[in-house]
Parts: sequence; structure tokens; C-alpha cells
Amino acid sequence: MPSKRIQIKVRLITRNLSLICQVIPIIFLTKRKINYYQKLKNTFVFGVALNSIGNSSKAIDVLESALEDHPYDRNLLFALATIQRDQGHFKKALNLAVQLVQNNPGISRYLQLKHQLELLVP
Repeated sequence: MPSKRIQIKVRLITRNLSLICQVIPIIFLTKRKINYYQKLKNTFVFGVALNSIGNSSKAIDVLESALEDHPYDRNLLFALATIQRDQGHFKKALNLAVQLVQNNPGISRYLQLKHQLELLVP
């Protein structure tokens, strides 16, 4: 029969392994989630940067592509709606603003954008 000291060590190792087995998946999933949102943020920043240097059509392509994967992301919707508005695509911008307000009711800047676009669309 193993000594008392060995039994205690075995119990500690078993307990630690159990904790490690619980923590590793959490770390892995958290890292995946961070990478997922970092990629989204990078795409958003890239799209806005393209628009800032005058390449609005490419910015729209990048943001629309990201919006296919993240249809409820308010930053993408707002950026895309304002770029579309600035390019004179008022109907497309209004559709995005409507979606933005539906997904995020009560946020004043989204309501203002929607109201502004409603005045511009015949």
C-alpha cells in the first residue's frame, strides 16, 4: 500500500489535472473569440482607412463583405451607411440606417442618420 505522502501527492496531481483540463478549453475559446473580434476590428479599420484615402468603392466592398459575416455589427452598419450617404447612394444608406435603428433602438446618432436619410430619399 502506498504511503500517506504518496497518496496526498497523487490526490493533488489528480485535482490539478482536473483543473487544467477545465481551464485549457476556456483559454482556447477565449483566444479564438479575441482573434474573431480582432479580425472584425481590423476589417472595419481597413474599410474606414480606404474611405479616408479616397478609395470609397473599395471601402464599400470591404465593409459589405464583412457585413455578410457580421450582419448585426453596428460599427460596420454605421460606417457603411455614412460612406454610402457620402457617395450619394441615399437609398442604400437608408436601408442600412433602418437596419441599424432596428438592431439598436434609442441610440440618437443612429436615429439622426435615419432621419437625415429619410429627408434625402424621394
